[in-house]
This record gives sequence, C-alpha cells and structure tokens, in this order.
Amino acid sequence: MLFRSLIDELNEMIDITDAFVRESALAMEAASEGRFYRTIRPEGMAGAFLGSVNGINKAISQMAGRDEIIERAIKEVNTLVVAASQGHLEQRIEPEKFNGAYQKLAAGMNALLEAVQSPIEEAGRVMADYAGADQIGRAHV
Repeated sequence: MLFRSLIDELNEMIDITDAFVRESALAMEAASEGRFYRTIRPEGMAGAFLGSVNGINKAISQMAGRDEIIERAIKEVNTLVVAASQGHLEQRIEPEKFNGAYQKLAAGMNALLEAVQSPIEEAGRVMADYAGADQIGRAHV
C-alpha cells in the first residue's frame, strides 16, 4: 500500500513537471512570435512550479506592454517622417507620451528636426533677402 502511494505521488510529480515544461515552452515560443495572449494556466501547479508560472506570465505581460509601446513609437516616428518628407518640419513627437529609451528616441527625433529645420529656414531667409535685393537693384537700373 505504501509502495503504491509512493508510485502515485511520483507519477503526479512527473505529470506536473511535464505539464510545466511543455506549457512553458509553448508560452515562450508564442511570446517570441509576438503572441502575448498565450500564458501558462496556473491550475495544478504548486510550489516552485507555481512561482515560475507566475513569473513567466508576468514577463509575458510586460513583453506585451513593451510591444505596444514600440508600435506606438514606430507610428509616431513614421508620422513625423511623412510630415517632414512633405516639408512640414515643424511637427514634433511629444516625448512625455513615452518613457525610458522611447522618450529619448522621441527627443532625439525632435532634436534632429530642429537641426535640419533651422539651417533650411535660414537659407530661405537668405534667399528671400537676396531676391528682395535683386528686385531693388533691377528697379534702379
């Protein structure tokens, strides 16, 4: 009887271990493909397995959040690039919409546009002044 109980407990431990390993692999594979909805169900897990399931699920959730931030950042940068390519150099990204490295990226894109916009505007002023001076010169001839 004791021997049978030991075998049953060992089989249960093997089943839980197998389920954990299989589910962890599937969840990580899905997350690596951008499918963050695939998490591990905690039912039937206990001890270190349950702690690991909770940790993996938390990591997947955080990855999903970062993926959303990346998508938003890409959209903002693409909007900025399209506007700039159409000559609208005054458009900027609002860095406060982001945090961390993405906020630095937004600020860097804005700084890049400032660096490009300023000389272009100065060149436009010089050309306008030159055109105005040329018109005055022609009037006196």
